[in-house]
Amino acid sequence: MVAIIITVLIIVPLIIAAFVIRAQTRSKLEKGLKLIEDGYCERALVIFNELSKKNPGNRSYNWYRGLCYEKLGNFEMALVEFNNAAFSTTFRPPLNEVEIHKKIAHININLGNDKKAENEFLLITTLESAAPEENAEAYYYLGIISRNRDELQKGVEYFTHAIQLRPKFAFAYLELGKLNFQLTHFEAARKALMKAVSEDPDLVEAHYYYGILLEKDRSFKKSIEEFEAALQEERFKFSSYFHLGLIHMELFDRELAFDFFEKALELGTPDQQELLDLKYRYANFLVDSGNINGAIELWNQIQSAQADYKDTESKLRIYTEVSKSTNLSRFITSPKQEFLETGRALCGLLHMNIEDYRFGEENFIEFKGMLSAGRGERMCIVHVARWTNQVGEIPIRELLERMAEENATRGIFITSSKYSEKAMELSNIRPIELIARERLERMLTKAYG
Repeated sequence: MVAIIITVLIIVPLIIAAFVIRAQTRSKLEKGLKLIEDGYCERALVIFNELSKKNPGNRSYNWYRGLCYEKLGNFEMALVEFNNAAFSTTFRPPLNEVEIHKKIAHININLGNDKKAENEFLLITTLESAAPEENAEAYYYLGIISRNRDELQKGVEYFTHAIQLRPKFAFAYLELGKLNFQLTHFEAARKALMKAVSEDPDLVEAHYYYGILLEKDRSFKKSIEEFEAALQEERFKFSSYFHLGLIHMELFDRELAFDFFEKALELGTPDQQELLDLKYRYANFLVDSGNINGAIELWNQIQSAQADYKDTESKLRIYTEVSKSTNLSRFITSPKQEFLETGRALCGLLHMNIEDYRFGEENFIEFKGMLSAGRGERMCIVHVARWTNQVGEIPIRELLERMAEENATRGIFITSSKYSEKAMELSNIRPIELIARERLERMLTKAYG
């Protein structure tokens, strides 16, 4: 009996002590978790370090310390703690094997260790404890890593896996659409982007890229709607204004197009090449509208930013010269019908009776008719080109071919530019007359008079 009493006297205090210790541990743990929740991670670390010293085999403290270091932005130490948590042989709450490897993967991405992140996401796809949603997320990030490496086809495969596991995964549809567009798989891109928009109408990036695809397909009405939706997010505003301007130029609504170009320029963008592209294309449209001075201003801005951008230097030189002449400026920028009437007037000054004409590409008209020559007439072909680049040998040979086809014995080429040496040499040995900018300007004075 005495022995039993002694045993009870020994065991009971031990049990009470164990309960007290557990209660204290639980209290400290709860306090540490509350500190994390409230953002006091440094104070929480002190508590979890203390608890870990008393029970070093408990991997949950590695998990909690990892959360603290992550919130503090100390990703290297967070990675150490999460890796230690991953060494656990059992994963009872709060430990979750999938969540631990997700943390390790995302921190490695933040640290630029894409290969290690890739290994972690691949590991998640093999874990039996991973739910389909978690596997879908792992495949999504594997796709992102592949995309960033320019492994586009591999990225397509990963995003496809993600969608198969999570059919309503809007972000995966978005990335799948973007990659298929880069791979010129346009139908697949269209389906993916349309699905992204339908699954998440608030996904602005999907609207933007779907708009680009629709613009390419010349589905302008729907494309306008998508770009207008993309205007909701700041990072897509500049490009959306730019594309809206291009679309309205295609729809022959120049006033609205120019308004969108101006909005884009006012907004600006850190993408220097896109900004230069807008200024270059807008300048060309300004020339067509008759605003040569506005175009010159934009070309000067381009030159200041990048001196060798496309043919800006050549355009500046030519149009600065053209802008000095009211007649040449009018000739180059006049509407199609006025250009035709001016061509007729020029032929009249050359004593040619026009029988037929046809428009060609790039501001070009061919006239066919009879040219008065002394007491007789002869068939003549006149090419009028309001070009700014130097006319080379090829256009002159094309004129000779047309003369042969029409049995014409005389050819005349009129340009607002100049001729190359080879072009002039060819005209010296063929029945062709070349009229360059200087003489054209004098003729325009009479034509417009």
